[in-house]
Amino acid sequence: MGRALRYHLLLPAAFLAVIAGLMMHSVAAQSPYDCATWSAWIDRMPGPEAIPTLHVQGQCTFRVAGYSVEVTPHIPQGPDPNVYLLDLIAHAPAGPATPGVGTTSISYATSVADKYKTVLLLPDRIAVPVREVY
Repeated sequence: MGRALRYHLLLPAAFLAVIAGLMMHSVAAQSPYDCATWSAWIDRMPGPEAIPTLHVQGQCTFRVAGYSVEVTPHIPQGPDPNVYLLDLIAHAPAGPATPGVGTTSISYATSVADKYKTVLLLPDRIAVPVREVY
């Protein structure tokens, strides 16, 4: 009976150690930024020299001062012709990281021939519906 009692005492301690390890891993793997309020639209204004243009805008908040972010077309584009893939790339500060919160706006525009329904930002897999503006 003494052995069984010792194992029962160890089980909660082992469980707590596993949970603490998962929480530490979760915090360590957390992204340095949080991006939200995304919008995407294709400007199809008529006119003799009008070129349909895909616009994507969003905002990113950084937990560490000095970070910057950019979006670039993903190469290669995926197999779904309705989805335009963009890479969301965060750049770490050049100097030492200092605590602080910063927000930056992101804008991207490119001429398009296709009718996209979604912009997918990688690697976070943020899906942004595309609307058409005339």
